[in-house]
Amino acid sequence: SLGLFARTLDDILFDSANEKTGRNALQSGKPIGKLVSYRTNFQESWLWKNVSIGRSGSRKLIEVVPDTTTSWYLTGFSIDPVYGLGIIKKPIQFTTVQPFYIVENLPYSIKRGEAVVLQFTLFNNLGAEYIADVTLYNVANQTEFVGR
Repeated sequence: SLGLFARTLDDILFDSANEKTGRNALQSGKPIGKLVSYRTNFQESWLWKNVSIGRSGSRKLIEVVPDTTTSWYLTGFSIDPVYGLGIIKKPIQFTTVQPFYIVENLPYSIKRGEAVVLQFTLFNNLGAEYIADVTLYNVANQTEFVGR
C-alpha cells in the first residue's frame, strides 16, 4: 500500500478551535508539528438538535463541523405555547475549509505492469505562501516508480 503525507518546512500558526473556518484560518496559536490528519466525516447534513432556549433568548452551541469543504446554512424553528410556530428569517451561513490539504487524482483501476501517472494537488488556504515537502511512501516496495 502507499502512504502520502504533506508537511510544511515552516511552523504554521493557527487557532486549533477554528481550524476549519474560512473566516479565521490564520491566527496566533501553537505551532503545528505535523499536518497529517485523516478526514473521515463527510456528512451532508448535521446538527439536528432539540435545544431549549431560556428567557435570555439565546443559546451558545459548540459543535464539531464535518470535514467537508463547503458552505453551510443553519436554519431553525421554534414552537411556543403563546406565539406558535416561529421560523428563522435569514439562515446563518458559514464556510468550512481545511487549512492545508492534499487531494489525489488516481485512476479507477490499474492493471499489473501498466504505467500510470499519479497526480496530486496540494491546497493552501492559510493566506500565506509556504514551501512544502510531499513524500509518497512505497510500503514494502509494492510499487515501482519510474523516472525518479
